[in-house]
Amino acid sequence: MYSEKVRKALKSRGIKTGDRVCVKKLGKETEGLLMPQTGAGDPETLIIKLDNGYNVGIRFKDAGISKSMSREPASIRKESDYEKGSGKIPRLRFKPSKPSVSMISVGGTITSKLDYRTGGVTALSKPSEILHNVP
Repeated sequence: MYSEKVRKALKSRGIKTGDRVCVKKLGKETEGLLMPQTGAGDPETLIIKLDNGYNVGIRFKDAGISKSMSREPASIRKESDYEKGSGKIPRLRFKPSKPSVSMISVGGTITSKLDYRTGGVTALSKPSEILHNVP
């Protein structure tokens, strides 16, 4: 959870978790989705999901933050909906003319899904989830 100071500043600007934001610090501008603070990290650090899928932490002190005026790419919007639990994985379609493929999963990062509330991971249990993450 973000610190009281950070929460007040975000609220005063009408910003909430999941909003697309622009953070300005040290002459650099960073845009992305404001992610929840997991509770395991520094409560004074903003967590931003960039358009490339990576998360970055930016110390709140001396940073300017505002709602972003740019639209996020549609692919990012779909992915963030999925990660927040409100999106659906597209239904798998198989071509009978193609050969069958078998996959053996031994776990690890590729077969895990991040839970942003806890910072932990859960196993992907359906083939469609694995194919969604590793096309």
